[in-house]
Amino acid sequence: MKESQRDRTVTPVTGRLLRHWHDPERRRRLFFCQIEAVETAIWLAEVAPKSEIERLKTLNGDANPDLFRIALKLATGAGKTTVMAMLIAWQALNRARAPGSRTFADVFLVICPGITIRDRLRVLLPSDPNSTYALHEIVPPDMRDHLNRARIVITNFDAFGRRKTMEAPKLAKSVLGGREGPIKTLETEGQMIARVCRDLLGRKHIVVLNDEAHQC
Repeated sequence: MKESQRDRTVTPVTGRLLRHWHDPERRRRLFFCQIEAVETAIWLAEVAPKSEIERLKTLNGDANPDLFRIALKLATGAGKTTVMAMLIAWQALNRARAPGSRTFADVFLVICPGITIRDRLRVLLPSDPNSTYALHEIVPPDMRDHLNRARIVITNFDAFGRRKTMEAPKLAKSVLGGREGPIKTLETEGQMIARVCRDLLGRKHIVVLNDEAHQC
């Protein structure tokens, strides 16, 4: 029997968040485009029939082999940072309710083009004094403690460049390397990953949010 879209529904946590975001009595109303962007991601993860997901994976594989990506495009000034906060909250709170879930995660890697934007995105950390979650009332008050369990790393794209481990002239590298040849003064990929993502090492089910993806 084929799976029907009507047979699938969102989790109680997701339903609670959707009602909270749509609440007409909110002090700070969310833009319709912000809600619609997150609802699209929710539909794909929780409601869409498997046939639709497989179709998207096939199309995605032609452009991004081994890396399934979903793009959400919003106009300048539409509030992408708030959308990222909503996505993090949706994933993290569902993960807190179902720790063994393969659909949801509480580990996030946020990548942006430069250090200026990276610093601005600190508001995606629940502990930040100017947290987007608090400013825009992303999460109901009684669910905020669960959000604090999320592990979030914010970095810029250039941080993934392999750095030199030491500065030395070419001749010095040859002498220090001896018979084995010039010593390696560039990070290995493993060393680079450990430097950039050390707080995420050993964790599975990581959600990567690529801000300004057209520049990264």
